[in-house]
Amino acid sequence: MRNLYVFIIFLMFIIRKDNVILGAVSALSFWSKNLFPILFPTFILVDLILSTTLPKYVSKVFGGFFKVLFKSPPISAFVFFLSLLCGTPTNAKLLKSMCDEGSIKSQDINKILSFCFFFNPFLIISFAGIKVLLIIWISNILVGIISRNNYKTENNDGILTQIPFSLSRSVGINLDIILNILGSVTVFMCVSYVIPFISPTINVISSSFLELSTAMYKNKLYFNSDYLYIFMFSIGGISIFSQIKSIMKDTSIDYKYLIKTRLLSLIIGLFICFIT
Repeated sequence: MRNLYVFIIFLMFIIRKDNVILGAVSALSFWSKNLFPILFPTFILVDLILSTTLPKYVSKVFGGFFKVLFKSPPISAFVFFLSLLCGTPTNAKLLKSMCDEGSIKSQDINKILSFCFFFNPFLIISFAGIKVLLIIWISNILVGIISRNNYKTENNDGILTQIPFSLSRSVGINLDIILNILGSVTVFMCVSYVIPFISPTINVISSSFLELSTAMYKNKLYFNSDYLYIFMFSIGGISIFSQIKSIMKDTSIDYKYLIKTRLLSLIIGLFICFIT
């Protein structure tokens, strides 16, 4: 994956060198100031939490409700609440760890990700406000309810095991993940900078398909539109999907299904924004 990122950046460098340099510098700055300080310690904290009884306790208290409402394993309750606070791709890291330990299956990941596709709430509030945050939360919950009959598990009770914590192992694995995220962010931020400027609207929308942070800044600069924020937070962008894929390697994830649920979330979110 890293070799592919390097090759893409090299091609773009030949085409529009100055824009690629600007995009790469912006990506490194964003990663070092925003992503690494938040995601890396959060990933390690997730590993630490999985070694405690907290996931089992939360699943026991709220799991029955999630089993009825979403037809998902009780453990999805813990993933849901953690996702509200940490967002994606932190929840992808959590789900991968659970899958590796046999607590859940790949089909459980498909279902849970479909209604836990969140982003850092403080990031959303700082750019878009509390209204957009609530709409994103509500639209994801409604997606989970609407698609509750998809990917039903054979053992819907789930088996949650405590995962032993090793700091050195956690640091090594998560450092590799965070570096892959840097590569993903750099590539798609460079692409967003390389695309010729046609109009503010096209520029924001194209950036939304590529890399979320760039799209947020551009929307804030040009429009500050709730509809555009909902659009970009609903679809996530290729960069986020690439980050999920790098984390979920060796895991059978139905990305077509995940994209369909993102489109459904987008439709619901735009409708709620319109009527409110």
